[in-house]
Amino acid sequence: MDGEYRRRFSERRRASALENYDGDAVQKSRVKRLKNENDTTVTIMRKRPLKIGDSDLVWNFYQQRFRNCQQSACKLIAKAWVKAVEPKKQSNHPYTGKDEKAPDWWPKPWGPSKDEKVRHKEPDHLYKKERVHLLAHILRLVVEPSSKQHPEVQKSGLSVSKLEEVTTEALSSFFADANNPANMQKRPFLQEIFKVARKEERYLNGEIGRQSHRLVIFFNWLT
Repeated sequence: MDGEYRRRFSERRRASALENYDGDAVQKSRVKRLKNENDTTVTIMRKRPLKIGDSDLVWNFYQQRFRNCQQSACKLIAKAWVKAVEPKKQSNHPYTGKDEKAPDWWPKPWGPSKDEKVRHKEPDHLYKKERVHLLAHILRLVVEPSSKQHPEVQKSGLSVSKLEEVTTEALSSFFADANNPANMQKRPFLQEIFKVARKEERYLNGEIGRQSHRLVIFFNWLT
């Protein structure tokens, strides 16, 4: 089994795992609503452990959390992350060159269908599915140990912490927008993404074991 076949098989397995998990999540992701002593409704979000060593499940988690985020935020994040990975991308790999000009670190097709790839376009012009895949892909490039990272990621000196800093800066005006207070409701999704990513980074660096878990909110996880 060559490397290309293994990669495509893994991508399809991820998609299959997500499909199989959805039904279970719909039943289990109930949100408890209780009345406190002041007769005010209190929402208690249930959590479940996410096994950090399960690469496919963690990938599905990243993708779903990015889907949970407002896509206007994901567009800002994707543009910032692409620039962080390759600051001179527009000079070296302009989007006008379409797929032929895509940098080596850009997501490779994971199947023969035209829907099983991320087109080499500006994040604003990608479909939601492509944008989400691009974000999860870049995050996966960054969580790798430095010695195993793609050369462009190594050159940029990216880590999960640095990627979080880039994200915070990119979304500063998004979360500060007084005309759209609902934007702040998306912050917990990003916080969870980075908490899991930091844990996966530690796992891949050999600091914690495969069986390590991270509690994550069920709410809108795999629905």
